[in-house]
Amino acid sequence: MRNYQFEEGLIDLRRAEELIENVDVSPVQEGIPSKSNYSPSTFKRNIYFFIAESSMATGDYNTVIEYMDKAYDANQLRDKDDFLVSTAFYKYMAMRKLGRHDEAIEMVKAIPNGLDIIDNHSYYDAIMYLKGRTSRERFEGRADSLGRYAMAMVDLFEDNSDGAKEKFTQVTNDNPKGYWLAEVELSKL
Repeated sequence: MRNYQFEEGLIDLRRAEELIENVDVSPVQEGIPSKSNYSPSTFKRNIYFFIAESSMATGDYNTVIEYMDKAYDANQLRDKDDFLVSTAFYKYMAMRKLGRHDEAIEMVKAIPNGLDIIDNHSYYDAIMYLKGRTSRERFEGRADSLGRYAMAMVDLFEDNSDGAKEKFTQVTNDNPKGYWLAEVELSKL
């Protein structure tokens, strides 16, 4: 997906989904362990997550919601809270893109505070901002790229396209390899 060939990537991911659908998969070490030294995952969970994430780029927001739910349901690891905030983040954005603003807001407000986050602190912080637990002023001072993307999306949803464009541009410029979520939105402005 990082090569910006989202449609082609989705074809591959759908094929992977077919191949693994009825296979019981065990957790495997995924990449380099993070600070927590915990990074197991399952192929099934990842395939669902990447189908959803890639569908965000293609504008298929119903698929984002459906597959983030499938990814969360497929997760059988101890990082449930981490996965809750990452899947909820994308579901929130997709729901708002579909005009389901109240539903999106209620969904993030229902996420408990004080979750047991192992690694996804950026998603957790963004969710706390989206649910109104952290003010924009306070969040802006500590937000990473994901957080600034979240602020830009809120600007976009509140019809502040100039503010959104500025934040998307900042996020893209701050990431030498690009930041496709922001770049996709910039291409629409």
